[in-house]
Amino acid sequence: MSKPEDKKKAKQYDETFWETNEQIFFDSKIFGEYIHILRRWEMENYLLKPEALQKLMVNKKLSRNVMSVNSIAKKLINKEKDFITITILSTNGVNTSNKIREVFGKQLNGQNLGKKVKEHLQIDDSIFSEHYSKIEAFAEQEQDNNTRWDKLSRLLDGKRVLARLERKDMFGNIFKDMTSERGALADIIKNNDLVDTELEDFFDKVLN
Repeated sequence: MSKPEDKKKAKQYDETFWETNEQIFFDSKIFGEYIHILRRWEMENYLLKPEALQKLMVNKKLSRNVMSVNSIAKKLINKEKDFITITILSTNGVNTSNKIREVFGKQLNGQNLGKKVKEHLQIDDSIFSEHYSKIEAFAEQEQDNNTRWDKLSRLLDGKRVLARLERKDMFGNIFKDMTSERGALADIIKNNDLVDTELEDFFDKVLN
């Protein structure tokens, strides 16, 4: 493949990665007809459902402290700025050679977290803002907390979000090791009809 073709393909990959419209995203088929590209960042993103988090709280026998699904979604959205900020570690971090730990900046938030991310990636405010705006665009100015979270969590860094759910200012001390809880969340989603419709449609297409 010639360099102009390489550049054209790279541009197409980049445009598809940042595409907020799901139909356009799926129709692009940049890797061909027989390769399905997940619409969410990684498998952990399919676990970030407020309904599943609520049921995990119940399973921990903390029923008197269990929040409603809407309250959990609101809590997640209230922290979306920090979730977007840590995701920039990944969206811009692909251009760096050093491995960034999933718990990077876990104890920081707000401007302090943003400063830490920019310093680590050695990027200026303009690059930071560019990535931030592109990630935030996935929420499509949605006002409903549940719908906004569903849309925004398409491109958040799932592993880093799970790690930050352990913070006391998120859900108290309920979640202490979300890495080990991934299996439990997956079981909850499977057993409570919470599987993402994208995955259901994909497996129906493959198996039928």
